[in-house]
Amino acid sequence: MSEKSNSKNKLFGLFFVLTVLIIIIAVIFAVRHINNVKAIEEAKVQKATLIVNRLYKDERLADGVTEITLNNARTATAEIEDETKKNKLAKQIKQATLLLEQQNDLIEQLDAFTTDDGDQFIDDLTSVKVRELPVENISNAKIQEQALAKQTELIDWLAASDELEVTIGQLFTNGEQAKLAPKVTDAQIKKAKEQIKTIKNEKKRVLFEVQINKAVKLSAELAKKNKAKADS
Repeated sequence: MSEKSNSKNKLFGLFFVLTVLIIIIAVIFAVRHINNVKAIEEAKVQKATLIVNRLYKDERLADGVTEITLNNARTATAEIEDETKKNKLAKQIKQATLLLEQQNDLIEQLDAFTTDDGDQFIDDLTSVKVRELPVENISNAKIQEQALAKQTELIDWLAASDELEVTIGQLFTNGEQAKLAPKVTDAQIKKAKEQIKTIKNEKKRVLFEVQINKAVKLSAELAKKNKAKADS
């Protein structure tokens, strides 16, 4: 009986040791699994955070932000399990999306002020309309600088056109342009004619050419009359 009892005790002890070992191994694997899950989650958060941070530079849109880069940020953020961290990054992506949409809309409006080649302003454009476009709201610093430069250039083009329109108008006595204003010289007419080629709108150039040709014709007729008077 004693040998049987000892044998049973030994078996029970061995079973107990094996059970403990199995439990320990299971715990080790469980801990490792948890650590792996945490590590994977941390890696996902770090990756998404890096991608989202690259959307900005000094709290403005960074260079090269497009719908593709935004989609990459959305995809990386969607993989995060932690809702708090996910929502924080999603909020930053949403803000970047709004900034990009606003930026693209302003650029599109600015581009619409010029012809397809960008070398002339469109018909019936006014400096007031150009000035009213809030290009300062463009988020990306580089694109904003380019847009402001283009806006300034457009305003200069329109100012030159408006100034020449006034200059040509002053060659005549009235809006009908049937008679030259007093003391208008051929030099004034010639100077105005030379300025036409600098005007960045074809419709305006054609109109100014017609008006200048009227002035040239009227000046020639006046010179002929004055010569006839002098000869008589």
